[in-house]
Amino acid sequence: MSMYKLAIITAMGIMLSSPLTHAGKEDFDSDKMIADLEKELELSTKKLDQLRPALEDKSRKIEKDLEESLNKGYAEMQSLSGKLEEASRQAEKQLEEVLNSEEIQELKQYLASIDKEAIRQVQEELADALTEWLEMTEEQIASFKPALEESFRELGELLSALAAEGEKNLEAFKEQFDDLNNALKEKLEDSLESDQLEKLEQNREELKRKISEELFTA
Repeated sequence: MSMYKLAIITAMGIMLSSPLTHAGKEDFDSDKMIADLEKELELSTKKLDQLRPALEDKSRKIEKDLEESLNKGYAEMQSLSGKLEEASRQAEKQLEEVLNSEEIQELKQYLASIDKEAIRQVQEELADALTEWLEMTEEQIASFKPALEESFRELGELLSALAAEGEKNLEAFKEQFDDLNNALKEKLEDSLESDQLEKLEQNREELKRKISEELFTA
């Protein structure tokens, strides 16, 4: 019996020779946040200037957290969500004396939407990296992506269930992972060439190894 470290993973391991680069940085730029809040909250120029330091700090933390996930090749969703939420709480705390209660509530809603978008983007970019690594055509991507996303969702549910149990046999995890992998391959056999299926299998084996090493200890 092995101890399963509590973590919820969206399983998107990518076998890459170099780190991924976050493509959507402009979405979390502090200037964009300021512009959004100016429109949504109708704040004065003075208040917007007071917001800037906290939002610049929030922007830096988002970029750091996303880059870490992309460089690892998969996103630990529980950990990533926690980091993003903590950065939002810190920003809100810095601004309590600047904004009134109604504005603070609107700020919280805005930052929550930013965090949700950050998680969506890291998932999408990891999936895009896999299709690029497999050198897929546009037609293949159209057929492949829905099945890939469904597989990620199912694996995420599996890992969430394992995390909730606290303990899990490593071999049982590998068996369930293989079942999901086989189901994915069946969906993709008509969309991918033989060499692409082989690379996909290599990718999934590498992903299984990473999860086993990082979430299970002897």
